[in-house]
Amino acid sequence: MEETSTYQIKKEIRDQVIFAVHNVIKDPPFSKQDMISCRNLLIYLNAETQGKIFSIFHYALNPSGILFLGNSESLGSWTDIYDVLDRKNRIYKRRNVQNHRKPTIGHHLRDPLPQKISLIPPSKKSDQDNLAMITERLLLSNYAPACVIVNQRGDAVYFSGNTGKYLQPSPGEARFNIVDMAREGLKIPLRTIISKVRKSKKKEVRPGVKVRTNGSMQVIELCVRPIKHLKPDEDYLMITFADHQVEIATTLEFNTKHTVDITEIESLEQELSSTKEYLRNTIEELEFVNEEMKSSNEELQSTNEELQSTNEELETSKEELQSVNEELVTVNSELQGKIDELDQTNDDLNNLLYSTEIGTIFLNAKLIIQRFTPSMTKVINLIEGDVGRSIEDISSNLIYKNFEKDLKKVMESLVSFKTSVKSKKGIWYQMQIMPYRTSKNVIDGVVVTFVDITKEKLLSDELELFKSNFEHLLKKTKTVFFTQDKNLVYNSDKNMFPDFQIGSMIGRSDKGLLSEKDMLMLTQIKKKVLKTGKPNRKTLAISIGVENRYYDLTVRPMYKHEEIAGIICISTDVTEHYKVEQKLDELKNGKNGQ
Repeated sequence: MEETSTYQIKKEIRDQVIFAVHNVIKDPPFSKQDMISCRNLLIYLNAETQGKIFSIFHYALNPSGILFLGNSESLGSWTDIYDVLDRKNRIYKRRNVQNHRKPTIGHHLRDPLPQKISLIPPSKKSDQDNLAMITERLLLSNYAPACVIVNQRGDAVYFSGNTGKYLQPSPGEARFNIVDMAREGLKIPLRTIISKVRKSKKKEVRPGVKVRTNGSMQVIELCVRPIKHLKPDEDYLMITFADHQVEIATTLEFNTKHTVDITEIESLEQELSSTKEYLRNTIEELEFVNEEMKSSNEELQSTNEELQSTNEELETSKEELQSVNEELVTVNSELQGKIDELDQTNDDLNNLLYSTEIGTIFLNAKLIIQRFTPSMTKVINLIEGDVGRSIEDISSNLIYKNFEKDLKKVMESLVSFKTSVKSKKGIWYQMQIMPYRTSKNVIDGVVVTFVDITKEKLLSDELELFKSNFEHLLKKTKTVFFTQDKNLVYNSDKNMFPDFQIGSMIGRSDKGLLSEKDMLMLTQIKKKVLKTGKPNRKTLAISIGVENRYYDLTVRPMYKHEEIAGIICISTDVTEHYKVEQKLDELKNGKNGQ
């Protein structure tokens, strides 16, 4: 869920999670947990602290709870309270251990205080219960054989009766392994019969086992039976020691001169027989282990071959990656060069856009402003924050109502549009709307330019006025203005006389327009000007139909690149003026004759 410039988990999820600062060493643990994930924390702690934490986790988890450790962590010596579910991924399951000591984590997990002793005398029923328990204990101690309960690892978890005759703790660190605690003569048969029961899952009895107890040999009957379903997660073995009545005297009493004790020989033979049986079982186990080792060796060889193949593939992949890396380095260098060129081009473009006085604005297909030059702010009221807004939302300084309409028209027709527009300040602009083409030749918007043509507009208006006045003057004075090239072909004319407007004169010569005599006369005058470069003015009589008309003709050379490229002719119709002068001359001559 986005909030301003950050993100926050939704409330529905946050309500299902409790976040709290917790010290796993000092703080009381959360109880009845289905799973504890403790990854890459224990690697920073020593073995003693790790053991304390494993004990705390065991207390905190449910009976089937899961412990999830990191890849660099392991249970170490605490495998007796956890079962392995996935050794590779470090996933373990809590094991229900009855005699597991609760962790020392402060007053929260201390043993409860003893209840106050009641002063009320116990009931008769309590007396009967205590009497029954005392009787049961007397019977067990006097008539039941000594018994030990061991787990699958051979550790004693419960003792019943006088087991000290057959077991004694070994010196050093306290160990509860039943074989390590066995007295002389009992270790080998005990180890053998336990091994057989573990395989067969059936009761085994070994009579006539001789055990050295306090300097004498005691014959016992050794019995081992499996106990199933005592606890759901682990099976146990019950070991009982039953004494025989035959008791062998001490070695000191039978060690007389020149006497051989048959009983001692039988004991040695029995011990030898037990040793042979134990060795046979050991050999069978060894053969079984050897077979497993062979199978494991074959698997390891297969795995080794696969690893070698994988290694070769990795070597090949490494070479390919090196080649690809070299190509990437080359491409990266090329891209860096392109980026530098692009930066340079971008800088040049920015400097061009900011230095030019041409107002330019870039719009996308939806008429959204993408970029504009500073000069554009004089035409449309734009600021830097308007990038990304629609041009239709921005006010304009133009006296022009069809701006948005022309933009959409160019987008639809893909044909450029050009016109002159005026701003509210009296500035004239030449507006041009062009389609915006991408590098893939796709139309993706329009580009609009505004060029200040105020001076040109004023000059054009003056020229139009001058032209209008000039043409009016030509009409009033009956003057014709025309030009001809070196071949005396007409290429322009102004205010041509009605007598000569036989179609357009442009592209024609005097031939066909005038009589042969007049054409030769005019041609001679015009060629002379072309040759000498000197102007020539004459009054000529030109035959138009059956009437002669008189013209004041001025012929001047026309230069281009300092060379004569043609002639400029100005012809004024002076026929009426000529006729008036003739009448005046006739009147003068008549008066003189009288």
